[in-house]
Amino acid sequence: PYNMTAQDLFEKNGLLTVKQAALRLGVSKSMIYTLHARGELKIYRIFAKKGMVKESDLQSMIERRLEVA
Repeated sequence: PYNMTAQDLFEKNGLLTVKQAALRLGVSKSMIYTLHARGELKIYRIFAKKGMVKESDLQSMIERRLEVA
């Protein structure tokens, strides 16, 4: 555990960078920040570093936006 990188720790705990979240959704990083500003997606700051998004929050947002056909 002591030789884990920060990225390993984030991945293990289900955290994505804003860039990774944007890639998963096929949108820009600015759209992720827009979703955050609208209250649709939380962005967490880890030790005042870059913003991180929980994979579970991303999945919940996707499920809320799905329309029943």
